[in-house]
Amino acid sequence: MDTTYFGGEQYYFTAEIISGAFATGSGEEYTDPDRNRGTYQPIWVELDELFDMDVRPREIAEKIADE
Repeated sequence: MDTTYFGGEQYYFTAEIISGAFATGSGEEYTDPDRNRGTYQPIWVELDELFDMDVRPREIAEKIADE
């Protein structure tokens, strides 16, 4: 786990696939219709495409690319 600041302290994790099917979770980001915080649609992104996206905070994209 690492942290950065973007409107407050933000936490992020790097991960690797070990099993399962991506985006098939059952947490509140998928199931709570009253969450009212936008949508949650995870996608895999190739590293060479990462900087063409609006990643916020940008520091996260930079840290991911450096790993």
